[in-house]
Amino acid sequence: MSAWLHSQLAETFTAPYRVNKFDCHHVAEDCDRDAARQRREDDQHLSAKLVEGGLTDAEVHGAPQGVEDSLVSRDGEYEESLGRALRRSQMFPSQAFASKLRHGTRYMAFAAEHSIDAVRQIRVAAPVCSVPLAAFRSVHADTSRRLTERLRYGLARHAPGVSIDLIACHVKRDGAGRAYVHFHIVARGGTDAEWAALERYWVGESRPTGWDWWVAEDDDRLGRHPAALVQYAAAGLAEELDDEWTPEELAELWRQTRGLSLTRAVGEYRRWLGALDAAGETVRRHPVYGVAERVPRRRAVRIQRHKDKLFTSCGFGILRVVWHDFGDGVLRESWHVRGRPGVTAADVRAVYAVADATSTGTTAIPESQPAAPVEPDQSPPPTPPPPPRREPSPPPMAVDYDPEDPDDIPF
Repeated sequence: MSAWLHSQLAETFTAPYRVNKFDCHHVAEDCDRDAARQRREDDQHLSAKLVEGGLTDAEVHGAPQGVEDSLVSRDGEYEESLGRALRRSQMFPSQAFASKLRHGTRYMAFAAEHSIDAVRQIRVAAPVCSVPLAAFRSVHADTSRRLTERLRYGLARHAPGVSIDLIACHVKRDGAGRAYVHFHIVARGGTDAEWAALERYWVGESRPTGWDWWVAEDDDRLGRHPAALVQYAAAGLAEELDDEWTPEELAELWRQTRGLSLTRAVGEYRRWLGALDAAGETVRRHPVYGVAERVPRRRAVRIQRHKDKLFTSCGFGILRVVWHDFGDGVLRESWHVRGRPGVTAADVRAVYAVADATSTGTTAIPESQPAAPVEPDQSPPPTPPPPPRREPSPPPMAVDYDPEDPDDIPF
């Protein structure tokens, strides 16, 4: 850490006249926590409307009635209910928010590696963009194919300097039982003449094509980091779901978008993601500086097997170990538990073999054994040699054979 940065951090957290900045930081954290809780409440509210619209309980939820997810701090002081587990869908605000952050973080690292400082957003729509909800899946597949073909030809013929990185489908309610379907494209590079030629090709000069082309020239997001525009494009379905949607329309939208990829990376950005995955890496934001960095993908920690048997006998099971802020601004090591409501830390310790040490902000480090005292005129004790390496035993053979005889085959 540089001396200037160290002095700035020290001044921020120690000087009396800097206390307002520190308070603002805590206010932002409080807003983030409140927003996360609000998204979880909206998830449960939307799941109830989906069931009311005609979906079965098993189609919406990933756990039966009476089984909830909760977070239990390892020290036993805090507990927080997360509600019932839900199926994967970008209709749920929590899942859509996580997907948006994931796309933004990845593009932040991509932009840093490729020196990208600005991107453009283009909104396009097919000639027929208002469709019945029952036909959304087929319309999305057909429109995506035609959109890709037109982009491929237009870039090669009129704008070879333009690069497309992301294509996202957005859906809005357009009356009873209908949806307005349009696409957001994140692009970069190219000259003004290339962009003008691409727009003329898209909408048609002498013969209108019927396709809509709209560029957000006055969007305030354009002056921010390119990842901010990517996050907006990858917002998912949750951003457009308001009280005007009826339960029956929400249920039909669920059926039409279940398992459907509405946001896809293309071009050089897609190849970069493929290379990232092949290298066994992922992207995360630095906890202090906020920059995106490539890190090795964390291996999943497998907890004790026989989860089904343990869940049946005890009524709960640990899904993962996480760090969570329960509202006091401190990250605590916690257990993500799925099971009966009201599981406590004492219940977990009665079933799982867990260490007694707890930590906040850092992982627990076991105390080291004190070293043997050494007198000034005494030589230190010799270091014991490492244990001998155990040679692997040969595999058992079904019959005896002579390894020196090439004609004696062991089967």
